[in-house]
Amino acid sequence: MPLTSSTRFDASYDAEQLRKAMKGFGTDDNVLVHIFATRSNEELQAVREAYASLIKRDLVEDMISETSGDYRRACLAALLTKPEHDALMLHNAMKGLGTDENAMIEILAHATREDVDSIKDAYLAKYGRTLEHDIEGDTSGYTKSFFFSLTNSLRDAGNPEEIDRDIIELYHAGAAKWGTDESAFIDIVTKHDNEYVAALNVAYGRRFGNTLLGAVKSEMSGWLYKGLKAMLTPHDEYFAHALFKAVDGAGTCDATLLRILPSKRDRLVEINNRFMNMYDKDLKHRIKEEVSGKYAEILLNNVLRVC
Repeated sequence: MPLTSSTRFDASYDAEQLRKAMKGFGTDDNVLVHIFATRSNEELQAVREAYASLIKRDLVEDMISETSGDYRRACLAALLTKPEHDALMLHNAMKGLGTDENAMIEILAHATREDVDSIKDAYLAKYGRTLEHDIEGDTSGYTKSFFFSLTNSLRDAGNPEEIDRDIIELYHAGAAKWGTDESAFIDIVTKHDNEYVAALNVAYGRRFGNTLLGAVKSEMSGWLYKGLKAMLTPHDEYFAHALFKAVDGAGTCDATLLRILPSKRDRLVEINNRFMNMYDKDLKHRIKEEVSGKYAEILLNNVLRVC
């Protein structure tokens, strides 16, 4: 069934076309790919509303029943709002046996207070339990403390007067003593926003001759180290490197692409600029070399449309 939409976006028309494409036996994937690849996330929210109003069904649920694998995950990346998608990624990281702490760090380490609140609301609405409840069940020790602090601290701007006090406390919690007070590092690094953390990193280096990131590397290990390292690495540098690792070498980590790119839609221009500075390559072009098929068309033309 060819899609003969008008040149002007019409949410109701898209909803009707999607229902026709998925109704009955088989699916017209050309229609799904066309709509999911060419509509913005904001437009697709209007399509979801029109689908619920006109068809009396849930577009996301219908799409899930008709797709699979990376194709389904790409459709979800296009259809879900950022909080919904981040909540899904966190749920996937904790469901079943084992926990994907790396995915949790990617989602939460650079999240603002507003981001976290929206994710928590989406998580509760979708799964009927709080994000903290699942963190409690799937993590332990200082790793659990780190994620709990990220999901509950104010993450506000802080003030310059706090920085001197904080770097001295961090020095005495680590380099100046035998052993390390991990709780002090967690409390201080996670309590304010990432701009404050960046200033803290620089101030620590000026005062003690080694950046806070260097001190964390010397004092920490495991997932707590990786979480604190993520927070102390500039946002665009951190995600440019994570995306490079996903496409570098043999094979492609599609899960990483489909986790990070939808979450960072509003920062992809800056991340791409950083990616080019670090690796002399354009992010979208590099990803285009690694992905193919229906999944690739949606990922490249919807999620990566700003690049």
